Amino acid sequence: MNDVITLSGVELLALGKEARQRYSYMDYEIIYKLEEVIRNSLSDYSSIFAVRVDLRFTDPEIGCPDSPVCFQNSEGQVMKRFIASLKSQLKAYDERRMREDIRVHPTKLRYVWVCEQNEAELPHYHLLFVLNKAAYWRLNNMRSSESLAGKIQKAWCSALGLDYPEYGVLVHFPDNCEYILRRDDAIKRSPVFRDFMLRVFYLAKMRTKIRGGGRRCIGYSWS
Repeated sequence: MNDVITLSGVELLALGKEARQRYSYMDYEIIYKLEEVIRNSLSDYSSIFAVRVDLRFTDPEIGCPDSPVCFQNSEGQVMKRFIASLKSQLKAYDERRMREDIRVHPTKLRYVWVCEQNEAELPHYHLLFVLNKAAYWRLNNMRSSESLAGKIQKAWCSALGLDYPEYGVLVHFPDNCEYILRRDDAIKRSPVFRDFMLRVFYLAKMRTKIRGGGRRCIGYSWS
């Protein structure tokens, strides 16, 4: 199954060139990793739900040493804590539903994140999450702690050591950030699949990527 989904080097190069017209210069290491994560997900599930998320730190308040934002945990392991918190919430949610005799569809949490920095004092992150559509098919109520959106917000607040929901606004869901993609779309290289790939290749733009300085510029799920 994986073979018929896999994009060839020629196909990836062509999509990368088109993405460059949208986003300027592209990082092909990130393009290859995005394709791999999406391919592995479609190999496991006939349909996937993908969501784009932006994560930001709150601006330190100059002259306010006692403010909570001065103590946000913004060091390099923040993404590890964030992913661990989100996985823990998803697992707890599934276990609770099973205790209530509600059918649970298994899903792996696959992801790619990139770290960027412009003129701001602290960097920001762009992410793509990919899940089994049978398990999750929308972000749902942005203000509910039980929704997928709420779980993502809680996980980021937990990683920073800041209160939820007060600092949930540090998680941004861009316009049209939710995607549903069928395996058949990938196999047939449909316009839906092509448009999806071009949109998520936004993460691979080289502009504002952090290089060096002790902070990784990319992270991803391993399987």
